[in-house]
Amino acid sequence: MELLLVNPRHVVRKESIASVRFVGNDGEIEILENHAPIFARLAPGLLHIKSASGKVESFFADDGFVLFQDNIAKIAGEKIEAKNEIDLDRVKASHKRAQNRLAGREAGIDISRALIALARAKARQALFSS
Repeated sequence: MELLLVNPRHVVRKESIASVRFVGNDGEIEILENHAPIFARLAPGLLHIKSASGKVESFFADDGFVLFQDNIAKIAGEKIEAKNEIDLDRVKASHKRAQNRLAGREAGIDISRALIALARAKARQALFSS
């Protein structure tokens, strides 16, 4: 099967792969060759690409869509970041900020925005553990 992985800045990957696994709005999804057609929205999480040789490479992915049909996985994301593109200190600070906002429940705090920021921070940190 083929993969086309893009973000607004460039084509991140275009290659033959064995599988792709990502977090969608309904949970984690893995697509293998000859999978039924699917259209899904990306949720903050890790995107795992298994090459034809079996090597797995992981990215942070968020705010985009996956279209799979005719053994072609097209993934377009606003944020698709490799580990070397992520500043871990900045992620840790973002994680702490989101936790503090949620813990304080101050007037005027946008809870859904803080929850999304926390999910993004956790997913980016998970990339350093994978």
